[in-house]
Amino acid sequence: MLSLSLALCVRTSNLLRNIELVRFDQRTNRIVVLIGETIQVEILRNGEEIIG
Repeated sequence: MLSLSLALCVRTSNLLRNIELVRFDQRTNRIVVLIGETIQVEILRNGEEIIG
C-alpha cells in the first residue's frame, strides 16, 4: 500500500501540484492524500483510489 501512495505522489508532482498532506488513517486502514487545497484522494487496502 505504501508503494501505491508513493506512486500517487510522484504522478501528482509530475503534474506540478502541491502535496499538502499524506496520512495513514489507522481506524480505516486508508492512506489519505490532500493535493492542493481541493483534491483529496483515499487509497483503500485493496489499492483502489477514491478521488473526491
